[in-house]
Amino acid sequence: MIIGENILIRVVEEEDLPEIHKWSNDFELMEFFDFIINFTSFDQLTKKYNEMESNSDNTNFIIIEKETKKPVGQCQFTEMDFINKKSLCSLYIGDRDSMDKGYGTEAMKLMMKIGFEDLNLNRLGLWVFDFNKKAIKSYKKCGMKVEGIMREGVYRDGKYHDIYFMGILKSEYEEIVKGGSIECSEANM
Repeated sequence: MIIGENILIRVVEEEDLPEIHKWSNDFELMEFFDFIINFTSFDQLTKKYNEMESNSDNTNFIIIEKETKKPVGQCQFTEMDFINKKSLCSLYIGDRDSMDKGYGTEAMKLMMKIGFEDLNLNRLGLWVFDFNKKAIKSYKKCGMKVEGIMREGVYRDGKYHDIYFMGILKSEYEEIVKGGSIECSEANM
């Protein structure tokens, strides 16, 4: 368990699956995060998590609001590569009442702490759709930079949208921890 100021993150447990199932079947929420929106039954979700649990390339966390102990979202490392010391990561806030409170930014900072300090990774990266402006702003606030663009990589609401690949290096993270500011701006995207 990693404890932050307003949230904590811990490994997903079986008791978390009903909430995750609810979020994973929320079409409006998944439009922002999933390349292909697939609704799943609770049994399918349980099977998926049991399979992921046995796969050392993925680690799934639940985001918990500290004050209420309520699950508010999920984050994960995927495609962990300990030879090249890199991983993809992702997160979302699924509880609508918990959105716009800074929990996503705090969760990403905790993920970076785990990735760089505990797992000794050298880089973290993620994919984000161009219309997910809040997430892009949050990731930039954490020091991530746009490293590439998959032009017209996702189709939503009758048109194609770009997908940004964003990343941060351990050396950049360490600079932030020391008190330096390397928040991504338009100039250094």
